[in-house]
Amino acid sequence: MISRTIKFAALFAAAAVSHTAMAATEQVDVAWKGNAALTGERMKAFVDGAQVYGGSRGALAHELGYTQLAAGTSTSFEAFCIEPTQPNSKLTATYEKSVLGGTEGKLLAALYTTSYKTGAGAAWDSVAQAAFQTAVWELTQEKAVNGSATYGILDGNFSVTGASSVTTLASTFLASALSYTGTSTYSVYKLTNGDYQDLVVASPFTSPAGVVPEPESYALLLAGLGVVAWVARRRQAR
Repeated sequence: MISRTIKFAALFAAAAVSHTAMAATEQVDVAWKGNAALTGERMKAFVDGAQVYGGSRGALAHELGYTQLAAGTSTSFEAFCIEPTQPNSKLTATYEKSVLGGTEGKLLAALYTTSYKTGAGAAWDSVAQAAFQTAVWELTQEKAVNGSATYGILDGNFSVTGASSVTTLASTFLASALSYTGTSTYSVYKLTNGDYQDLVVASPFTSPAGVVPEPESYALLLAGLGVVAWVARRRQAR
């Protein structure tokens, strides 16, 4: 019984660190690199039949490149838009970064796991990037009706039109994510800004040991270890 208690205390300490680290949010300064080459596939997006993205000719959809600025250094990263009604900006802006949870976070993690640079569009050309962006839009913009959402690239509350090569591949990506039942290999985050496009970013998941605890997590860790030590002393006294 005592050995089980010690194991439980240790697990409590580890779980406390993991939960706190995952729940934390932070502010990050980022700048869009732009799209000087004007690469990508032209798409149009609609909500309830009303066009919200793309204009008369359609607008380019592709993976976006950003630079994160911190302490005099810069780090490049890629992201996808999850708010097509908002503009982008090359100016540095402060975003709120948080872990994406719930059904949306689970499905996006499945999408990255099954299709990001490894799915049917492994070449990661303009068609594959536009298809992945389209699938991201579908998973984040489709509204639930009567408690459930029906996902489809060409129909539903949110829909997209464009080259058939893009919409067909996007449907493949979407189907893979919706049917995935394995363990995700990505951690997915949301970058939120009131003036510009909200973004989704993902990083390959290695192991819980790779998560760096927030400062307050150490207090929880020490508390958990204190419980372990207290139980161990009681065991020795007996």
